[in-house]
Order: sequence, then C-alpha cells, then structure tokens
Amino acid sequence: MSKGLLNSTYYRECPMCGELTSMDIDDEKVNKQIDAWERHDIYLQEIDLPANKREFLKTGYCFDCQKLLFGTE
Repeated sequence: MSKGLLNSTYYRECPMCGELTSMDIDDEKVNKQIDAWERHDIYLQEIDLPANKREFLKTGYCFDCQKLLFGTE
C-alpha cells in the first residue's frame, strides 16, 4: 500500500480456499487507520470498517469463506 493515497487496495490469500482476494478502500481516514493498525498503534476494532472487512485484513479469509465459517455476511 502506498502511504497517503486516497484509494488503496489490500490483497490477501485466503487460507481456506487459496484464492487471492482484493479489497479496495476509498476512504483516506480508514486507510490511515489501517496504517496505524499495521504499525500496532491501534486495535483492529478501532478501524471504521464492517466486521467482515476487518476479518479479511486480519486473517485473509475471503468473503465467501467467511460466510461458510461464520454464517454471516
């Protein structure tokens, strides 16, 4: 991820299905929060994203596998 950009794309390989999944974030505030989380300055729960997107950042589980695992969207 490039620092200071309005739009950032995050990539993770799902540990369950192996698919490479991406997530675009178009909010500069949220991207700054993710940067702070990656530096261990804030907790993941402090990022202004839905739980499934925070789970994607933390574990890499794609959204389809999260539905299978957790039964939610």
